[in-house]
Parts: sequence; C-alpha cells; structure tokens
Amino acid sequence: MAKRMLCLCLCLTICQVRGVPVKMNKTIQSLLQFYGHDKLPLRVRFSGETVFPREFAPGRIEVNRLLLGGIMETYEELISLMIKQLPTTGPKTDDNSSPPPSSAPVPQAQVAKSDTDNIRGQLHYILTKIQDLRKNVFAEQDKILHKVYTIKPIQMDDKVIQSKALWELQYLYEEARALNDVRRRRRRHAHKFKTP
Repeated sequence: MAKRMLCLCLCLTICQVRGVPVKMNKTIQSLLQFYGHDKLPLRVRFSGETVFPREFAPGRIEVNRLLLGGIMETYEELISLMIKQLPTTGPKTDDNSSPPPSSAPVPQAQVAKSDTDNIRGQLHYILTKIQDLRKNVFAEQDKILHKVYTIKPIQMDDKVIQSKALWELQYLYEEARALNDVRRRRRRHAHKFKTP
C-alpha cells in the first residue's frame, strides 16, 4: 500500500510539473480507480506497449503539433465513447433488456446512480479540457488533419481519379521536394552561424 501511495504521489508531482492542472490530475486518478487500472496485472500495465506514440521528433515543432493534435482528437473520441458506455441514470422501462455487449466495459456489475453521475461528470470535465486544448492550441493542426483524412477515401481503381491524380502529381511532387530543399537551406544557414 505504501508503494502505491508513493507511486501515486510521484505521478501527481510529475504530471503537475508538466502542466496538467491539479483538478484534472485528481480526476484522472479517480477515473483510473473506477476503470480498474490498479487491478490490471503488472505485466499488462507495464508491458512497454503504449496506446499512443511517446517518441516525438526532436526540434520538429510542427510535426509534433500535428501528431499531438491527432492524439488529442483520438482522446476526444475515446472519452465520448466512454461517456456513452456508462449506464444511463434514467428510469428503466424494460426489465428484460439485454446486458451491454462484451466490448462495452462496465467496470462494476452494479453501479449506483450517484456513482454513474459522478463518473459521467468527471469524464465530461476531462472531455471539456481536451476540447479546450484542441480549440486553443491545435486549431490549425485540426484543419490539416481533416485535409489529410479527405485524402484516404479516394477510389484508386477509378480511371478519372487516376488521370486527375497523375495530372496533379507534378505540382504536388514539386511542393513536397521544395519542403526538403527549405529544410536543407535552413540547416546550411544554421551551420554557417555555428562555425566561426
């Protein structure tokens, strides 16, 4: 028990130093308890496999913003799903209703109405913090990500699409190559000023 408290205190301290508000940190800790994080086997919790990438490109702020913007968007979808998966607090109309599917985890078999409302409120708080962060920090990256998402569903076997894509390739290839040239020039320029 003492080790758990020490780890929790260390985690709270580290997270606060990195800019996570105290209330948000406490809310996350409460949600971790509700969702049974401490009941997961240690080999699962500390397997070395993260849900999201933790290595970012050093010195590449825009690349990191784009990646973190996508991660925050995924968190927004995840938290929204978690809210939807909570049992409803309204009156039951059908006593013979089927239990939720096995993919919808309900942490405890019977959750009191006030507990569900509390968890729902905590999840809404976290969701609001994520949405505010995305709106204030990642607005431009969100626009870029949505442009990227529109690229994926092209019909690659359509002759018209193939023809138009070939037509656009020269311009897009030139733009992509120019990005690399700009990066090289910046490196050369920085290198000039570093060496006397």
